[in-house]
Amino acid sequence: SYAEWFGLSKESIVGRSVEEVFGPDAYAAVSPYLDEAAGGERVSYEYSRTTADGRTVHARSVVVPDVSVEGGFQGYFVLSIDITEQKANQAALIQAQKMEAVGQLTGGLAHDFNNLLTIIIGNLSVLQTQLGPAQSADHVDPAMQAARRGAELIRRLLTYSRRQPLEPTSVEVGALVHNMTHLLVRSLTEAIKVRLRLPGEPLFALVDPHQLENALLNLALNARDAMPEGGELTITVSERDLDSYVSHLVEVPPGKYVQIDVTDTGSGIEPELLQRVFEPFFTTKPFGSGSGLGLSMVYGFVRQSGGNIRVVSTQGKGTNVRFVLPRSAPPDTSAVQVERTVVSPRLSQGPVLLVEDEPDVRKIIRLQLTALGHVVIEAENGMEALPLLENVEDIALLISDTVMPGGLGGRALAARALALRPNLPVLLITGYASAEDEDESLGAGIPVLRKPFDQTALAAALNELDPPEETR
Repeated sequence: SYAEWFGLSKESIVGRSVEEVFGPDAYAAVSPYLDEAAGGERVSYEYSRTTADGRTVHARSVVVPDVSVEGGFQGYFVLSIDITEQKANQAALIQAQKMEAVGQLTGGLAHDFNNLLTIIIGNLSVLQTQLGPAQSADHVDPAMQAARRGAELIRRLLTYSRRQPLEPTSVEVGALVHNMTHLLVRSLTEAIKVRLRLPGEPLFALVDPHQLENALLNLALNARDAMPEGGELTITVSERDLDSYVSHLVEVPPGKYVQIDVTDTGSGIEPELLQRVFEPFFTTKPFGSGSGLGLSMVYGFVRQSGGNIRVVSTQGKGTNVRFVLPRSAPPDTSAVQVERTVVSPRLSQGPVLLVEDEPDVRKIIRLQLTALGHVVIEAENGMEALPLLENVEDIALLISDTVMPGGLGGRALAARALALRPNLPVLLITGYASAEDEDESLGAGIPVLRKPFDQTALAAALNELDPPEETR
């Protein structure tokens, strides 16, 4: 069994010394423990060996000296246990905890940066309006473009931290991959062949189709960069049934999944870099040629969708990225899909109650609302806003940030406001929103406008609260 374990022949073990069996490197690591055992001590230690086929095996051994009646040392009794899987599980747990911590950090940073970008974009919009197209072209427009690029970067960070809004639906994964063929071929070089291995029967997953397409495109572009001289990119879709043991290892509930493998024949990834590939801003590309957010976005999307992802790579041979997504039933095509129009009362001429704890953000939103023709009453937090809702009868609209100090957040304030005035239009604004936050808000019929936004986006959100006469 030891021979099979390490891929050795029996002849290479029987009758040979420990150093011959282990090889010079492994023997140098374990020899101090053997010397201690030879002195009459029971010893336990762990070591690693590379097998003939390139696998790394981790073992824990207990060595007990074989002592004669006279007390002389005669050899060892050795019990070795394979702990490779245990080591992998420990490493996976540490990596998952690290990724979770980084995700929480990036989510918090995204919230703060979105507040800053709201102020920047809002003030630049005012400058563009005041200066006109000709005068703003040289300085203001480039600044606005940079701010919008910053907003996109924050959106991608939210993807990593699993706080992006998703729109999951039952998607036939094989058909989605097949329909992406032309896009993938155009995105790669002519020297790279794209091969698809799709299931014979439709496999449906509960997933946001646009985000799945983005994930596959990101993986394909990474594969392209790993194959500058050409090669093969293979995308395989298959069914996977995870029992409780395997699902525990990959940190997903047991059940049926759709498995997607994206495999290239490129240069591979160095072993010491593999554990960092999902970290935001980590990249092996030259400075300026990539943001380092591609794989981190894929990781965040897969985890937020209820699946998991792992990367296996061999230098000089290529990389395999495998992820699983929860299976779902096919969509119900028999039901007639009726588009619902949410009817809200037309905004009256009364004032807008704006609740935002950041003074500069509150100021720029007030200016935008004033430019749109609204009178604005301001409150710093929910506790300050509640008496205004109770005593100012002609308030026509409530606009509130979702996360505020003082013990009464935006959603709770909206609930209190609607209890007082069931027909009051409410708009929530947020620097970041997890899927759970959004679902809870939408479940109450409350729309959410995400920062950063400009006056045009704010006006569009208000128009959604004030539908044209013929739709009511």
